Amino acid sequence: MPGGFGTGKTVIEQSLAKYAKADIMVYIGCGERGNEMAEVLHDFGRLIDPETGRPIMDRTILIVNTSNMPVAARDASVYLGMTIAEYYRDMGYHVAILADSLSRWAEALREIGARLQEMPGEEGYPTYLPNRMSRLYERAGRVESEGTPARTGAVTFISAISPPGGDFSEPVINASSRQSIGTSATASIQTARPNGLLGRAAPTGLSSGSKRFVSCSATVSFGRSRGSSESMRSKTKTDWCSRAQESRVSS
Repeated sequence: MPGGFGTGKTVIEQSLAKYAKADIMVYIGCGERGNEMAEVLHDFGRLIDPETGRPIMDRTILIVNTSNMPVAARDASVYLGMTIAEYYRDMGYHVAILADSLSRWAEALREIGARLQEMPGEEGYPTYLPNRMSRLYERAGRVESEGTPARTGAVTFISAISPPGGDFSEPVINASSRQSIGTSATASIQTARPNGLLGRAAPTGLSSGSKRFVSCSATVSFGRSRGSSESMRSKTKTDWCSRAQESRVSS
């Protein structure tokens, strides 16, 4: 879910964490501002899960790594969240991971690589960035655990990417797009990522009071798993897909 700063990625991820139909929610604040994580702690403790009637915090695991913490801790926070998700997945739960954001994780890799005097790649990121990202993405997916009783669990990985200046050609987005298309483990969320978020307000009619919903760009959003979205598309009465394709051609 790439988008420039202030375009609504955190809003989308927090909304998913609040209302997604998952047994366990792992929210990773990787290099986030302290006030954003304080808002998550405040809101999640008050919201009620409509499925169970219990506070949302009862099914949420927060991994807090604010921007003033060491870069080594920022690097480890994403792997910690994935390991926790795999633990519950092997128990037969459906787990959703929301990482905000992988750009700050990649920046931590860049800083660590610079301190170790490693050969830099494009824009100073380490040359092994695509490899690290693919190894992270491929850990998501549906798994049938061995042993008895029979258990089937799943991990869905949703991440935010914050390109500097909203540049969608920068290395982190390119590496993420390549790996997410080629890794079947993320097929369950390919219809929703990467979504290009625009740095402008949503059109009139999508507003609610003083707030506006996030504006998504149909020209830079894409997905490659058409089959997994057929059931959703059959329930959609609008011709959004054809209109999005037309906008790509016209642009």
